[in-house]
Amino acid sequence: MSKLITILMAALLCGCAARGDAAGGAPYAGYGVKFFGDSHLGSDALIDAFRRNFFVQNSVGFVPAMMPRYHANENVSFKQKGFEVISSRTEQDPDFPLCGVIATAKNGASVQIELKQLSGDFEVEILHKDAQAGEIFKVRDASGKSLYISQEKEGAWEYSRFRLSFPITITALRDGAKLGGYKIYRKNARFADSCASNGAFSNIYEKWGTGAFNRDFAKLKYNLVIIAYGTNDAMDPHFDEQKFYQSIRGLIHSVRSASPGAKILLVAPPRSPKVPSAARASAVLAKLARDERAMFYDVAGLMNEDGGWSGWRSMGLVRPDEIHLQKAGYERIGAALAGQLRSRL
Repeated sequence: MSKLITILMAALLCGCAARGDAAGGAPYAGYGVKFFGDSHLGSDALIDAFRRNFFVQNSVGFVPAMMPRYHANENVSFKQKGFEVISSRTEQDPDFPLCGVIATAKNGASVQIELKQLSGDFEVEILHKDAQAGEIFKVRDASGKSLYISQEKEGAWEYSRFRLSFPITITALRDGAKLGGYKIYRKNARFADSCASNGAFSNIYEKWGTGAFNRDFAKLKYNLVIIAYGTNDAMDPHFDEQKFYQSIRGLIHSVRSASPGAKILLVAPPRSPKVPSAARASAVLAKLARDERAMFYDVAGLMNEDGGWSGWRSMGLVRPDEIHLQKAGYERIGAALAGQLRSRL
């Protein structure tokens, strides 16, 4: 069934009553949503449809340093030169920030960051690291303001906070200086951001630094966290249900440590015929939702309303690889998910 399975609804609704926004008609004066997931979220199509159907956004939230190849963000675009970008999906680093992306400057590197859907001034926190203290980046915004980022503690991730107008350009003053992400927000921020990685397994968060969750969640209030892993785990011919359970459970606990008040929703993956253990993964997530007092949503329920996978294929919503969906398919899921949650939160 496509409905949300809610656990202890009275507790779920506590503190989440809708609040009117006379200026924009949004249901919440401030509301943050974080998505964690794999390639089904990597194009941002599902998440952007969720944003458009859930609230009127006024902020961006947390954004990785840059978008790795084949990934997109419908809120932000990057034009960079001279940065080496690595991802925790395929690379190793002992201290990946949240979302697992690091951009390291080479030969006078620069990056221009532009907002696609929003405009005006924002509070911007830039995550950076360098082996030596001192000025490492110059920031110039759309108003012509120029500011400098200084590394205070050698070899540690730090945030520098500014009020900026987009687009902004960040220029490296030192080879080897690193960027780890950005927080972009306003007062009473309404946003939905994501940590999505193509090909990611549910335990990818274990490759991020020990302080990533608490540090990179800070200053952004997340009311809802949506966890949508399972496709890559379930494609493994040796899929281990207990290992998958413990992996997602560990992520839930990391989220709750960083954002104790956030409600959590687990989303089961589509039932592609090329993902033999998708139904088993869904059953694990449903059990975990009960055990952890979370919510659960099964994408298969929505798809079954139109004939399941074969029905969506005939409607042109399935990609030729028979694992992923077309943009319109992801948009249908995002809109349906927003509708389900709007009626409950």
